[in-house]
Amino acid sequence: RRDGVFFPPDSALWAGSRLQPSMQASDEIAAVDALLSHGSRPRVESWTVFLHNTVIGEAHPDVTTKNCFDDRILSNLCPSHPDVASYATRLADEISSRGIDLVAEALSAQTFAHGHHHERSFTPVSEGDEALLALCFCEHCTAPMNAAGADAGRLAARARERVQGAYAGAQG
Repeated sequence: RRDGVFFPPDSALWAGSRLQPSMQASDEIAAVDALLSHGSRPRVESWTVFLHNTVIGEAHPDVTTKNCFDDRILSNLCPSHPDVASYATRLADEISSRGIDLVAEALSAQTFAHGHHHERSFTPVSEGDEALLALCFCEHCTAPMNAAGADAGRLAARARERVQGAYAGAQG
């Protein structure tokens, strides 16, 4: 399966949006359409994964989270990026406009352990070190930190030092 919606997106709702939902395969869309059009269907909920989207991340790496090593995590859209916030809002509007209850998943940045497709680190690190690896240092996350008087560059450097130490065997 790939990331994507099970219905043709409303072109008016998505007009002007840089980030667009991709669509599932036509047979998947047909199956969902048949379910929704059935007269005596049960109540339908849309389990919607918002910010864990590899298709969009690979197409637009600048909207993904950036860890302390400046690596982009292509499966994780950064919730602080304005285009991502707009995408999530439009996606929620699209689904709810169809009269389907929405169950939201991944409305925030993902953890390190969640990874691209649930990779694992083969060097044990503490939960604190994993939390450091999950911090986003993109411009949309660091600008407010710096504006508040923090030094985002220094925080990233300290996070790198700590994580490198953990991989070298330091206690978490």
